[in-house]
Amino acid sequence: METDKINPNMRDLTILLALKDREVYTQRWIDQNIFPDFYYVIADGSYADHNQKIFSQVNLENVNYIRFVPDSTYPIYIQKRLKSLNEIKTRFVLYADNDDFLIRDGLNQIMDYLDQNREITLVQGTVGRVVEEKEGNFSKISNWDHHLSNGTAYENIKVCLSTYYSLFYCISETKIQKKIFELFVESGTVSPYLVEEFQTYFSIAMSRPKVLPNYYYIRLANSVGSQDAGFSEKHKFDLCLDQNFHHSFHFLVNQLSSYLPEIDKSLLLEELRQYQISKIKTRHLRLKEHILVTLKSKIQRVTKSMHMVFKKKVFSGKDMGAIFNS
Repeated sequence: METDKINPNMRDLTILLALKDREVYTQRWIDQNIFPDFYYVIADGSYADHNQKIFSQVNLENVNYIRFVPDSTYPIYIQKRLKSLNEIKTRFVLYADNDDFLIRDGLNQIMDYLDQNREITLVQGTVGRVVEEKEGNFSKISNWDHHLSNGTAYENIKVCLSTYYSLFYCISETKIQKKIFELFVESGTVSPYLVEEFQTYFSIAMSRPKVLPNYYYIRLANSVGSQDAGFSEKHKFDLCLDQNFHHSFHFLVNQLSSYLPEIDKSLLLEELRQYQISKIKTRHLRLKEHILVTLKSKIQRVTKSMHMVFKKKVFSGKDMGAIFNS
């Protein structure tokens, strides 16, 4: 799959699906999300072989399944994603999870735009959200917020610090995402939160972005086996207690600063540090009193929780594209 030999009937886009077990969603993902328009790399870091058995039944030229060693640590996961990015030959990549949905029409509309606007290196379309009511039926809820604007990279990053959003599901140049994950490897980080946050910051700083209104990706809001809760508990106090966090954080801020030469590095460091502190919920802290007193003076108001606004309409997963493009 060489870049200069892309099939003219296919788009210059690869969907990178990173797997770690949760095979309950895998067959549905294959049925709903594999289209002849795009290339696919499946990066399987599962412990069990269930996902491998499922993909052994997929015999398509545009699907490249790769079995990796299990994601037993977060650095192993980062290496898996970087190795997978090195397998991709298309100009653009989109990350996906196996409990979510792709919208074929929206992806093609975005790729049409990118074909006509070669200077753009990152697109954030509209990311919808659904909840699963029962097997095969879904309710549409409020969209997944994103706040990119026509402002500067620093202005967009500042918005990140006032209201949570992520560019993890953006359509981005592959070479940019490769560079970002090379930096994560070099940083030695073991924190999923630093990876998610700095993937957004670097994507903004390294790219010429564009926001488009097209629905192209739908997230499942009530998925089974989400790792976020486990990560939250395990890494809750990293900012306070973990030396690796401090080392990786300062390394990544320093690297990010090199892409924002107009911003004083110490100012950038302080703003990002204050954002990390603001996420700590004091009622859960079990620290020695002198540490708690020091931190409490710096803690900001916790970002308001986003309220899901449910709509009554229930629809089949097979109608996902029609519902979100109507």
